[in-house]
Amino acid sequence: KSTHVARYLNEDGLLVSNDINYKRALDLSENIERMGIKNCVVINEEVNRISKEFIGAFDKVILDAPCSGEGMFRKNDLAKLDWSMEKVERCVSIQKSIIIDAYKLLKYDGEMIYSTCTFNKHENEEIINYLLENTNAELISLPIIDGTYRGINMNEAIRVFPFSFKGEGHFI
Repeated sequence: KSTHVARYLNEDGLLVSNDINYKRALDLSENIERMGIKNCVVINEEVNRISKEFIGAFDKVILDAPCSGEGMFRKNDLAKLDWSMEKVERCVSIQKSIIIDAYKLLKYDGEMIYSTCTFNKHENEEIINYLLENTNAELISLPIIDGTYRGINMNEAIRVFPFSFKGEGHFI
C-alpha cells in the first residue's frame, strides 16, 4: 500500500508509513529503498504515541487496521485456524482505539481511509459508526467499481469479496 501511494505522490510531499510490527516495518523499508522512493519515512510506533506528537499534521491517513482476517481465509489456512469471536472482540477494542488516534492526526478537512481484510460488520461499519459518534468526522462518497459492493447500511463504504473481485476480501 505504501509503495502504491508513493507512486501517486510523484515525489511531491512526504509519505510517512508506520507499522507496529518491527519485522514488517523493516521489510517495508527495504521495499521502499529497492523501489527508489525518496519521499517516504518508515516508522515503527504505536498509533497513540504518534497521535500525541503529530496532532493535525497530515492531509491524509490510511488506517489499515489489524483485524480478524476473514478476507484471508481462501489464501491462508492459518487465518481460518486463528479466527474466533474472541479475536473479533479483541480486534474491535484495538480498532476503536486506533481509529480515534488516527483521526487526531488529520489536518482540518483531512481525509482518512479505514481498511480491513475482514467481512464482519463489527470490525467495519460499527467501527466507522464509533468514529462518527465520538468525533466530528463525516463520511465521503467513494466510487463503486465493478465487482465491489456498498457497505451494510453505509453507502459510503465499499466491500470487496473474493468471489467478485480478483484478490482477497476487504472493507474500505
